[in-house]
Amino acid sequence: MYKLEYQPALNLLDVIWAGLLTSSDMADYASDCRMIRDREGLTPGFRLRIMVSDGTPLPQASLAALSGAFADFPKPSRQAWVTSSAIVTLQIKRTMLWPYARIFVSADEALAWLTASDGDACMAAIADI
Repeated sequence: MYKLEYQPALNLLDVIWAGLLTSSDMADYASDCRMIRDREGLTPGFRLRIMVSDGTPLPQASLAALSGAFADFPKPSRQAWVTSSAIVTLQIKRTMLWPYARIFVSADEALAWLTASDGDACMAAIADI
């Protein structure tokens, strides 16, 4: 299961992934993301928060379905992953951690980083090194 919500005031696409997501679910997810992109006029630079609520990693077929599904999608300026699962964290680091992304345990900490000014976010990233 997944849930999508766009918050225009924050230019934030909020995503929740829960349970076992199949490759068919990922195709539906990509389609729903494109509908939000078209409806809301998402452009490069939006913010993205993906919360993996129950710690279930994606099967390999689901990862494969995602790999090309967002080639035509605008890139976020920041992407926050939220999970408390060590296995999901490892999967994100191995397959989905882009230079503009960070991993958080807390949704509130992720939101604070996503909505911080560029200078504040840069200082927070340096502090993590």
